[in-house]
Amino acid sequence: MTKILHKNIKDLRIRNGYSQEKLAEIVDVSTGAVSKWESGETSPDLNNLIKLAELFGVSIDFLIGFELEPKGTHYYLRSIKKALKNNVFTEYEDIIDKGLKFYLNNFEIVYRSALFYVYYGMYENKQQKVLKGIKLLYKSLDIFEYNDKFIVSKQQIIRELANAYSSINQTDKSISLLKENNEDEQHDILIGVYLSSLKKSASEALDYLSKSYIKNITNTLIILDGMVDTLKNLKMYKKAYDLLLWYEDFVDSIKTDNDSFFNNIKVIIIANQAILRLSLSKNYDSKSSEDLIKKCKNLIKSNPISYGTESSFKYYFGNETIDIYGDNNLDTQINRIHLDGYTEKFRELWKSVNII
Repeated sequence: MTKILHKNIKDLRIRNGYSQEKLAEIVDVSTGAVSKWESGETSPDLNNLIKLAELFGVSIDFLIGFELEPKGTHYYLRSIKKALKNNVFTEYEDIIDKGLKFYLNNFEIVYRSALFYVYYGMYENKQQKVLKGIKLLYKSLDIFEYNDKFIVSKQQIIRELANAYSSINQTDKSISLLKENNEDEQHDILIGVYLSSLKKSASEALDYLSKSYIKNITNTLIILDGMVDTLKNLKMYKKAYDLLLWYEDFVDSIKTDNDSFFNNIKVIIIANQAILRLSLSKNYDSKSSEDLIKKCKNLIKSNPISYGTESSFKYYFGNETIDIYGDNNLDTQINRIHLDGYTEKFRELWKSVNII
């Protein structure tokens, strides 16, 4: 046994990329002690055996030679992949369990095995399998420091846990878990979806989902602005203009009548179209830009209060309001023109266009 033990310590140390000095530092022994373990001169005590097994992600039985060497992580990971791909679970369960036994602290093995059991339980309606998967997901959080390949984030594991709890009708646990780990409001959509499944929480669900809805629309607008600016910098004015036309159609498809939020977005889009018409002066004259500016100003006239100060905006942001625009939409658009550094020609055109 001693011969196998010292050989396994050396092989596993090298396989995991540790020098004798580094291993000694981690286990909190001297470098000389590690050297003696590997030469067979001495053997680690039980406490150090446990530390080594946990560090190398193997069982103590394997470390001291009571079990044959496992087939390797790739074999078990391939088995998990095949099982999930083909929804075939029963025949792979023993293989997965053996992999967990040998690699009980290998992050990828534990995390992938957790998914195996969660989806096994969902697919065959076996709650105990889902619960085993949940236990393994928590284990993967405990050993997350060994996630050296960074195959998944902690927040993704939290989402997997929420999904697992929901599948066994423990939605309250899903919601609590997501709320406890809702950094930067990244789980708002899922929280809203889970809350919406509980009729008693419809009002709270609406708050979360509405906030997420506005945030995603805003992010889309930011992406659009970036794409339009990039296309303009590349002098691809026609493509930028076509992109704005598409976005205007998109906004029209989701907004309701007199929707102040989307009317403000539409004003910005049309103002950009007017600017691009000037950029495309070879194909469009200023009359086209004037028509678009009239369209902008008519929208502003129909909705004179900036949505940043409108009380009804509390619907989108719970008890909070935002103030990113001026006191009225006309000020807002004039300020935007100056901030974005648009041409003097366009500013003059904007001011010269009158509406009835």
